[in-house]
Amino acid sequence: MTKADQPSEHLRLAAELAVGLARRLSMTLEPGDLPDYYWHYAQTPFEDGCDVLWELGVALTLVTTATGYQGMTRQQYVDAKGHPGEETFAVYKFFQAHETRARVLACGEISYVLFKRLLEAYVETACEYGPAGTQLFSGSEPFKPTAEFDSEIAALVACGYAERCGDMVKWTAKIAPAIQPEPRQADRGPEITLQRTVLDRVASLLQDRNPIAAIALVRAETGADLHMCKAYVDDLVQKSRRSK
Repeated sequence: MTKADQPSEHLRLAAELAVGLARRLSMTLEPGDLPDYYWHYAQTPFEDGCDVLWELGVALTLVTTATGYQGMTRQQYVDAKGHPGEETFAVYKFFQAHETRARVLACGEISYVLFKRLLEAYVETACEYGPAGTQLFSGSEPFKPTAEFDSEIAALVACGYAERCGDMVKWTAKIAPAIQPEPRQADRGPEITLQRTVLDRVASLLQDRNPIAAIALVRAETGADLHMCKAYVDDLVQKSRRSK
């Protein structure tokens, strides 16, 4: 492999962040009924983290098909979209570290938006969640990360998000937006419009107390952003409550 063929530091960082995010989510989330699958509780930081890994092709989500449940990556789901199925988006299986790293490195450069989401999900999950005492320090002072974070810290240093201070590490200003992200603004894009038959299916899922599947259906039909779909479904729930 020539130097020109080698992945960039930015892509190497994305690969290490994906490995670290999957590891932290596995340490934090509740195991599902199926081996190696985890529930994300429909809580925003975990939803975001799982969805980013799914979009990167390094996680599976369960899809109900005519023959039962099947784990699919995002691309596999897109390819099978013509078949009956509702992905729950609440149950995920993460690939092993070596496969996650290899898949991200093989995908070429990822978009700025997807990388930003990956970095923010990693930082929030690593700094705020997981077993007590295992979190990554998020303050401005130098700190000594545990061995668990060695690979991610090395990649963050290489890309200027952190710097070495002897045997300690200090965050740089470059990572500040991820550590203290701006409040999420409502998507100002076009409003979601569903066909009557699809809207009826969404309403049926909500009646069955399955908002995750309802959000997934809206997203599959429209291709809209996850947060926009969630806001749409939340609005349907509120309207339903007011009408009773």
